[in-house]
Amino acid sequence: MLILKKILQIIKLRYILLIIILSSLFTFAYRSDFVMFKVIDKLDSLSNYQFKLRNYRTDFIKLVEQFKIPNFNSNFYNMPIYDIQFNQENFNFFRELFDSIQNTDQTYYKDDYILPEHPNDYNSKSNINFFYNSEEFNAKLKIHGRSEEHYINPKKSYAIRFNKNNLFNNMREIALIILDEADVTSLMSYMLLNKYMNFNIENGFVRLRINGVDQGIYFFEEKIRKEVLEKNNLAGSDIIQPFASWTNQTNETHSHKFTYDISSTNFKNYSQIDNGQLLRYQKIINSQNYSEISHLIDIDKFAAFEAIRMLHADKHVVDGDNLKLIYNNATGLFSPFYRSESVIGSIEDYQNKNTLTYENLSKDVPIFNILNKNNEFRNLRNEYLYKIINDKDDIFEFFNNSYEEFINYLSEDNSNLLSQRDYKYRIYSKINIFENNFDKLLKYINYSKVYNQLIKLNSKDYELKISPDSNVFLKLSEFKLYDTNSNEINKKLIINVYDNISKNNFKFTYEEFKEYLLRKKFILNLDQNLDNQENQQTIKFSFEKDINIQNFDISFKNSVTKKNVNSSNVFKRVITFPKKYSYEHLNEQLSLNNIKLSFNSKNLEINEREISIKAGDYYLNKDVFFPLNYKLILKPGVNIKLGPNVSIIVYGNLLINGNNDNPVKISKFSDRNFGSFLVVGNSKTKVNIDYLQISGGNEDYLNGVYASGMLALHNHDVVNISNSIINSSTSDDGLNIKYINNFDINNNIFNDNFADALDVDVGSGFIRNNLFSVNQLSSNMGDGLDFSGSKSIVYNNKFLNFKDKGISVGENSDIVISNNYFENNRSSITIKDSSSVILNKNNYFSKNKKLIEMYIKKNIFNEPTLCIKKNDIFDENINKIDNFNNLDAASDTKKSFEIIYSDTELKINNENLNKFIDGLSNSSANSIELYC
Repeated sequence: MLILKKILQIIKLRYILLIIILSSLFTFAYRSDFVMFKVIDKLDSLSNYQFKLRNYRTDFIKLVEQFKIPNFNSNFYNMPIYDIQFNQENFNFFRELFDSIQNTDQTYYKDDYILPEHPNDYNSKSNINFFYNSEEFNAKLKIHGRSEEHYINPKKSYAIRFNKNNLFNNMREIALIILDEADVTSLMSYMLLNKYMNFNIENGFVRLRINGVDQGIYFFEEKIRKEVLEKNNLAGSDIIQPFASWTNQTNETHSHKFTYDISSTNFKNYSQIDNGQLLRYQKIINSQNYSEISHLIDIDKFAAFEAIRMLHADKHVVDGDNLKLIYNNATGLFSPFYRSESVIGSIEDYQNKNTLTYENLSKDVPIFNILNKNNEFRNLRNEYLYKIINDKDDIFEFFNNSYEEFINYLSEDNSNLLSQRDYKYRIYSKINIFENNFDKLLKYINYSKVYNQLIKLNSKDYELKISPDSNVFLKLSEFKLYDTNSNEINKKLIINVYDNISKNNFKFTYEEFKEYLLRKKFILNLDQNLDNQENQQTIKFSFEKDINIQNFDISFKNSVTKKNVNSSNVFKRVITFPKKYSYEHLNEQLSLNNIKLSFNSKNLEINEREISIKAGDYYLNKDVFFPLNYKLILKPGVNIKLGPNVSIIVYGNLLINGNNDNPVKISKFSDRNFGSFLVVGNSKTKVNIDYLQISGGNEDYLNGVYASGMLALHNHDVVNISNSIINSSTSDDGLNIKYINNFDINNNIFNDNFADALDVDVGSGFIRNNLFSVNQLSSNMGDGLDFSGSKSIVYNNKFLNFKDKGISVGENSDIVISNNYFENNRSSITIKDSSSVILNKNNYFSKNKKLIEMYIKKNIFNEPTLCIKKNDIFDENINKIDNFNNLDAASDTKKSFEIIYSDTELKINNENLNKFIDGLSNSSANSIELYC
């Protein structure tokens, strides 16, 4: 028996413990707003509200609240009490009204939330007696609002209109609104309306009794009408708004297709004046022109209104029939009225599509859509917004005090649709959102970046381009220009200025020019979708004498916050416009017209995107830009003589079709060299040159392309050059070919070019049967043939008298060198930087200081590699080898480079050459791996 008793005691203890644990968990869950609200709301949403968990939660909490001990010290019992006496006629009237609402046979659409049209208005049957502090007032009563929560539940919202000869507290009409539709945030909104728009609406919390029965707490507000306007110094003003018509085919509550039709307008003509008010209303509603609207409205009031609306993230207040406009017959201007409906949304819900700005709050709302696209209005609105944000502490102190008082009232009121906790949680959630709006909008106002370019067009003409990324106006706080000595330029210098915004010309001293700039304002534009749009301002200015601006200082101040924009957010760049820079080649007609002037149109054949130049002598004193994607054909006998530094640039295919008797000649016509003959392709273009004689050229910078060669061929599929003479250039390269898929340089003479005779950058093909030479007395310091990043067969060429290298192979090139003759060069062949060379037997060397040298020039590359045939790679008659002592590494490199000895040599014939080139082009392996 003792054992059994112990077992029962253990079981009982476990049950008690379980009950304690479950009770604790339940208590924790009940007291947790996260569990009771966020979790339950989420579950309700996930179940598509099928189980109506929120309703059960509310019913349960209200049940618990019924058992709370009354606190007779609560201020609830000291609240103002409004007493209403209903008689039987009143009850009958409202019973008929509610029956009418329930039983109306609608012939139009409506949302379940919205009540049908019904005869809810003041009439003789709605006369009531209203009492306050034992004082009686004659009044009429109706139901306030149009949505069902005002009507269907036991606690209803009311509107009361007093006899004009016996006003209640100087008020003609008030609304008593249930807490579901108005709360502490309404108090705060009306406080902001009073503080920043100087418009006062009486409002607060009261208790209501009907025939002695307590109805609990209501929010009361004075309804805007003639008396309210007069108290706010707007005597003689009217109110215009769309009619409230929620039962229509538009799937929205406050607006529909005909909302702004003038016949659907609620015009409260308190002034009793027919002054064209509706015509002016129609103008501002329908106008898409800011200038028109701005002359019909009080801009300052609208800006303050928009600032308050933005902080509330409240689109509801301007949605259709909610928008009330006050028309002042004395000024002819409209101003908006902000009626709080306790709406506080998240401003983040109105972020624009592409930027973290919030102008979508005004999208598709007449008047405001146009106003907020205007920079002056938007900046004024932001000034009000910043003013309110700076008063944040005072605003939240007002809210907190009001909230504490409201919670004290609410703790004794169980008359409402929701529980006391529901209202507390809803207000708490809204005020958190409101506080977040303050933070987001402060960042929105503070955000500023500016992008600045100073473009030097020439030694006199400049352009200053300023591109603001800011939601408020920025103004310059400093601007200075510096010359080549880093000194600020003379303040008395005369500057001619063209302003692309005002389209005006000005003449200033430099000092006056700075003052002019300091007066300008910069801000982002908004596009049609209210998203940010670049708003670059260009100020063109020129000096009356040459001056070389090298740098500039520029800084900005936020015109709203009065703070300087952080220097790290002010970007600047000085850009020098190249001397030879134009987009003429993109303008087909302009380019063709200039070519006709340069070559004389009768000497040209132009058809189907081809330009043929006939035989003849042509003297060119200025650069020639051929139009994009045109083929140029130079026929036999063409003799082009170019002036000092004059260049030709072709954008497309080139055919130079000379012959032995009539070569094509390009040369200089004075003692100064011309620029460059540049041909730029699109990787699919072709260049075929036969019998060209080109001499006396240099290099040039043309339209953003550096032409390092007297003859420069860039970015083509095929380049064939034969039977040509390329000599006497003073450029970095006599001929430069870049990015060529397939080239064949055959039977040409490269003579007495100042630096490299032929430079091949990133290409593959053949170099054969050419003469590369320099007069022994020449000042040439370059190479005969220079490779970078290329694959090539170099066959049967001569390299004579180069003071540097006969052939230079660098930057990951793969080259076969066979049957060539090298004489009197500093280095016959130099191999560098991850490059590899196959050196065949039939190369001949005479009087070269170095036979072969190998080294790493750029440390981003690896060692070069040489492949030669064992024993018989060199002719025995050339006895300058000394057991390869002439194969030297660079003096600063201790590494010895690999020489691979092959048992066989690569046979040089057309089949093997083509196979080699194809292998280099298509294989990831290099030439050494393929053939050694």
